[in-house]
Amino acid sequence: MENVLYIVILALLLGTILAWFRTRQSTSDFPYQPQSRLLTKTETELYQSIVQTLNSHRNLDDLMVFAKVRIADVINPGKALVGNDWQDAYGRISSKHFDYVVCTAEDSQIRLIIELDDGNQRSVKKLRRDHFLDQICASASVPLLRIPAQQGYDLEALWLTINAKLLKMPNAIDAGIDEKSSSFQQKPADQGALGA
Repeated sequence: MENVLYIVILALLLGTILAWFRTRQSTSDFPYQPQSRLLTKTETELYQSIVQTLNSHRNLDDLMVFAKVRIADVINPGKALVGNDWQDAYGRISSKHFDYVVCTAEDSQIRLIIELDDGNQRSVKKLRRDHFLDQICASASVPLLRIPAQQGYDLEALWLTINAKLLKMPNAIDAGIDEKSSSFQQKPADQGALGA
């Protein structure tokens, strides 16, 4: 009987020691912490302007805007690629994201990709990334709109730019506005360019 008691005490002691090591190991193996925010201040300002612009046009109530969407969730390598070629193509997009993706609310069809062009980030690396995104979007026939970062956005100019891109899509939502330039242009200062 005494041996059984020693075995039980030894098993409990070993179990406690193992549990302590697992707890200690799991926290050191996963030294992660949360980001303070999902979007930068500049990204948030453009996101809010896009949402406000789309919501202000009643025929676009059926569109949703998503931020920081993984490219591989929007575009995949073509079916003609197989094996290592497919893996290589997938690897080039799997860890990158689009700034914003505009989709239909009803069935999540992708309508438009929007990229924020921050003038302060025009490094060679950023220019290569931009060129890469241009190529993959063109290859997949997914419209891409680049909007330069600025303090405040003219919502009507933003609407005209977004709508012009949407009108070029098959099954486009037509608001009865003629196609304009597909790159966002800020209004001249004398016309209230920074007004939202």
